[in-house]
Amino acid sequence: MDLVGDITEMPHICASCQRKVNHAWHCTNRRLCYSCKYLHAKSLATRLHVVVETKDLNKTENAPESTRPESPSDKPSPPDRPTPDASSVESFRIRENCKEHDESLIYHCGTCIKPACNVCVEESHKTHDLINLEQFIKTEKDLLLLNASDARKNHIVELRTMLQSCATKREDSKNGLNNAYDRLNEHVQKLMAEVESVADSVTDDLKSLHARNEYEINKTESQINEAINIVDDIVSMCENSLDESIYQVYQAKKKMAYINGGRLYPKQPLVHSVDFEKGQINRSLLSKMICTSIITSEENTEEKTIKDKQDRPISNKPQIPKYEMDRFNLSDVGISCMSVGTDQSVTVQEPRTAKGIQKVYIKHGTKIDTKEPLEFDKYVTDVCCYDSRSTLVTFVNTSAIKVVNQNGKIATFADLTPLFPVSLWKTCEGAILVSVVERDEREIYDDSTRAVYILSITGRIMKKIEYFRGKRTLNRPYRAIENTKGEIIVIDFIDLDDRVVWMKKNGEEICSYVGHFTPKYPRLMAAQGLACDKNNRIYISDARNNVIHIVDGTGKFVCFIENDTERFFSPLALCVDDNKLWIGTHSGSLFRTYILST
Repeated sequence: MDLVGDITEMPHICASCQRKVNHAWHCTNRRLCYSCKYLHAKSLATRLHVVVETKDLNKTENAPESTRPESPSDKPSPPDRPTPDASSVESFRIRENCKEHDESLIYHCGTCIKPACNVCVEESHKTHDLINLEQFIKTEKDLLLLNASDARKNHIVELRTMLQSCATKREDSKNGLNNAYDRLNEHVQKLMAEVESVADSVTDDLKSLHARNEYEINKTESQINEAINIVDDIVSMCENSLDESIYQVYQAKKKMAYINGGRLYPKQPLVHSVDFEKGQINRSLLSKMICTSIITSEENTEEKTIKDKQDRPISNKPQIPKYEMDRFNLSDVGISCMSVGTDQSVTVQEPRTAKGIQKVYIKHGTKIDTKEPLEFDKYVTDVCCYDSRSTLVTFVNTSAIKVVNQNGKIATFADLTPLFPVSLWKTCEGAILVSVVERDEREIYDDSTRAVYILSITGRIMKKIEYFRGKRTLNRPYRAIENTKGEIIVIDFIDLDDRVVWMKKNGEEICSYVGHFTPKYPRLMAAQGLACDKNNRIYISDARNNVIHIVDGTGKFVCFIENDTERFFSPLALCVDDNKLWIGTHSGSLFRTYILST
């Protein structure tokens, strides 16, 4: 029996993968399938082995010696599998074994990016991209050495440059810190100077309040001493003089009725609380001053300009231009009240003695024309142009409102006894607004009348505005005007604090304005004059900060009117004539500036 022929026809089992195959190859008595034969030929350890097919195995064994294949030692290496150089193989010899099978690592799997041994290949890498591991390692080493050289040239240099940049920035930050300390110290000194200035002003106000209290107390003490003397005289008369004459009895009886009738005791002195927290300076003012004072004026101007041009959206409010002033010197006595007439004249408190009124005409730019003043025997407190021929006037310690014609004739327009009219204003409907207080403005009690009257064109009282739902609206009204909406705006005094109040004709308060504090104008507002234009903007003269406040119809601050070249000295009276604002000052000067009419 031909055993070889029988073997070739039987199914074979691969010695490597243990699969049954009909066609096999033999290598040193090992049967291999086609896949394992391919891997057997790629392996460095077995690639020089002679592999023959099973069907050719009998032919190879029976062939004559001359025709047999050369032994492995005599057979030259195939051209596609050159014998590796001994030094090259030694330099890249793989010394590690497979971590899973403890076999020599032979292949690099390009699919899995990992080394593999024969067992790894047979198990899971048969169809993967396999190359020689030693050649792969050599190529990768050369590439890594090249990349390391490039990294030294490029990355190290760039990183050292960044390191130097960090050192430079650290030095710049340190220098900036030192400069910031210097500027901070400089601004702290400026801030302390401003705080001291405000403190000096508050100190003056406190001293003034204390002096006023002392005056009131001294006056009351004098009245008390006088009452004590009266009582002593009556007691002495009753004890020593009643027997002298029967008339002494009548006289003593009369004096005794006087002291027992309750008229002996003087009023308690009106003493205001001298308190730093009340009405002098508050934390919000100090906070605003601190927040705005550490910015220099140059920085503030530049930043505001940039912000206005780039970042700030266009406002719907009218833009207030820089005001230019015309100045007219009338006298050395202050102008505390004025009114604009229908004949384009300005009626002012007589500027020399304050005991009269005078009409002023401004013609041809800055030319001034004055009429002869109408003089009275009392000081004028306010004026209001009633029509083209007459003017309403109020006087100090006088309850009557007088009407004066061009010829100087005086008649009574309204008598508000026992009240004292403080200000006058003619509304667009022809009614007269009058703010009234008790005769002595400094004495304010809970039952004192402090109100705004609306008088008819004939002087009849049409409405009294004092309370709203049982609560008093005003503390001590001063100037009162009306805007185009029919709202009444009043300067209201509260101790040393002044406020401007918007209210309805039923006494309901709408809003109020207490001033706008800046580092340039840090003092409390001292409101003196009040005016309103066609756009319901309110103009308030501030005699303490020497500026004019412009406030919109909702009580929000708009801007200041200030004379940069020649500062006001206590602006007092204000009035608006179409597009012109007139300002009367404590120094006797009359200023004119133009305002927007839209």
